[in-house]
Amino acid sequence: MAIFLKGICGIIFQTILLREFFCTFFGSEFSFVIVLFFWMAGCGIGSFLFKKVKNYSFLFNFLTIFENVFFILSIFLLRTLRHISQIQFFLPFIISSFFIVFLSGLFEGSRFVLLSSLFKEEKSSGKVYGLEGLGALVGGIIIYFFFFLNSNPFFVLSIISIINLFTFIRPKKFSYFLLLPFLFILFYSNVLENISLNFKWKPFEIANSFYTPYQNIEIVKKDKEIVLSTNGIPEISNQPDIYSLKNIVFFSICFLDKLENVLVVSNPEIIDEIEKYKPKNIYYVDVDSKKIEIIKKNFLKKNYKNLKFINSQLDPFIKKTDLNFDVIFLGETFPLNFYQNTRFTSSFVSHLSKKTKIVSLLLPGNYEYAGKDISLIHSIVYNTFKKHFEYSKFIFTYPFISIFSNVQLNQVNKNFIYDNDFFNPSYIKYTLSHEKEKQYIRKNIIKTNENTINNQFLLLISVSNFLSLSNKKIGNFFFNYFKIISENKNILYFLLFFIFILFLLISRKNVGSKIVFTNGFISFGFESLLIIITQVIFGYVYSKISTLTALFMGGISIGSIISMNFLKKENIFYIEAFVLSFYILSFITIYFIRTILFPFLLGMIFISGFFVGLEFGLISFLDKSQFVDKTGKLYAFDLLGGSLSSVVIPFLILPIFGLYLSFIIFPVVKLSNFLFLTAGVEHN
Repeated sequence: MAIFLKGICGIIFQTILLREFFCTFFGSEFSFVIVLFFWMAGCGIGSFLFKKVKNYSFLFNFLTIFENVFFILSIFLLRTLRHISQIQFFLPFIISSFFIVFLSGLFEGSRFVLLSSLFKEEKSSGKVYGLEGLGALVGGIIIYFFFFLNSNPFFVLSIISIINLFTFIRPKKFSYFLLLPFLFILFYSNVLENISLNFKWKPFEIANSFYTPYQNIEIVKKDKEIVLSTNGIPEISNQPDIYSLKNIVFFSICFLDKLENVLVVSNPEIIDEIEKYKPKNIYYVDVDSKKIEIIKKNFLKKNYKNLKFINSQLDPFIKKTDLNFDVIFLGETFPLNFYQNTRFTSSFVSHLSKKTKIVSLLLPGNYEYAGKDISLIHSIVYNTFKKHFEYSKFIFTYPFISIFSNVQLNQVNKNFIYDNDFFNPSYIKYTLSHEKEKQYIRKNIIKTNENTINNQFLLLISVSNFLSLSNKKIGNFFFNYFKIISENKNILYFLLFFIFILFLLISRKNVGSKIVFTNGFISFGFESLLIIITQVIFGYVYSKISTLTALFMGGISIGSIISMNFLKKENIFYIEAFVLSFYILSFITIYFIRTILFPFLLGMIFISGFFVGLEFGLISFLDKSQFVDKTGKLYAFDLLGGSLSSVVIPFLILPIFGLYLSFIIFPVVKLSNFLFLTAGVEHN
């Protein structure tokens, strides 16, 4: 029961930390994997270091108490660092990731191996591994329920802390004494939430916050200004730059004969400006119904009869709608996650070109100076959209605008010039200068790969540019790295061969530890790529991360129970062959089918976890060490393999191989295990 409850608490702690980092540090999948790297590294090291501890009771009590206090204090620390990181992003993120997430993982790994001493009469470590997985499955369901109720982290953490104190702390009288501060946090959780958020957004004042299934939304105020932030990024203001809005709208529609149907995907501030041109219909599409509700209430001057809100993902709406648009305002071409990047992929742009005359985009930077990273972003956008649209135009305004069109972009419709003082002939001539455009294209636009779902170059370069805002050297390093690997695909096969040889040589004297390590590497990498695919195909997985992780842990639990009760250590060779076949079939399916049903993705995540649990139980039979020592070692190798995967997969495999071809790495690594067993390597 203790291990089961520890699994529940562990998955809830981990999920809250993941969500808080998403909300605090701009919610990119790359920040997600960095957090998980530190978590698993901490768990693995904690498990390995504490596997021979003798004074179990005192140390476990201390870690339990300190961990619960530490988690609650870490929320305040994260939000403090978010305030500091408005000036310097990358350094506080790495520092906070290390100290908060690594230490949290260290506590969890230490407590796991200390609790395993309760099962020291067992022959296989599969039981404790399976019970923790079962607890994580239940914990994933519980935290999803808390998310559904829009519970803030202080409320959830105080409840889990109280459960921890009553369950684990001995003597009981001591736990009653410790209960008081956590009861205080429970009853005043909303007050603590507001205090920490106000400090996070200083000098703004928090007005409201919502944990929706898709993102974290925070509404902040300063004097009369209201700003809507999603995942830590200020996105919408009720006091936008009116001159920018004038430019965006006019130069996106000025080549049309008439304006009837308009689609707005982002930047809802432009809706008021579009209304001045009296379109027949304006459609605003967003998957988050809460965000739509907030926009209606706070960011529009009035209720427009011709304005229709579409609560849907953009991709399926564009594919299924019978509407044809005169212009689609697609927004800023600076994606920081895979979901945003799908708007600018070649396959999606192909659908857009069939449904609209003009697509309007806002380019990062400005036309007077574009560094190498901004020029590359502009080039990727230009080459991707030009493939599907016949005409294009760079418009030299603030902000810098590009439009792509299926109608000629020559004559300005003077009927759309409602502000003759602002849009005077000399200003229009300057912004639409054909000679200036030719010079800009010649100077800054180079031939690049298209941005596709499989090879998301725009995302990689945008991330490196974003990092350069806080640290130029770090930004330049990632820019050069992503550029080199995108232009040198010949290193692909060498990398595959190198990784295969590396895993073939790992732990030659202990095939059990090797299999557990590679299982950790494969299973976490497989799960993380499936989460990204879920994000790309179905939209944000913000609220589903706990469920997907819980499903994986549920598979581990069932696999461990089966291996412990129904299999023998001699079955390891056949199990390994079966697992290898699964990853080969998964790669073939994902690479060639690509559009995958959500239940199928869930099934693959569960099966991957199932095989991890199955093999963990069998491997523990092969190790003749003392039970706690064996459990701590195998658990550590499993998590350290996962932590390696969390860095190698997103920063090496994914940029080089692309999203779908990256799945080839799993049968390649698994083959090294199979060859070990085929060669008859001796086990401990």
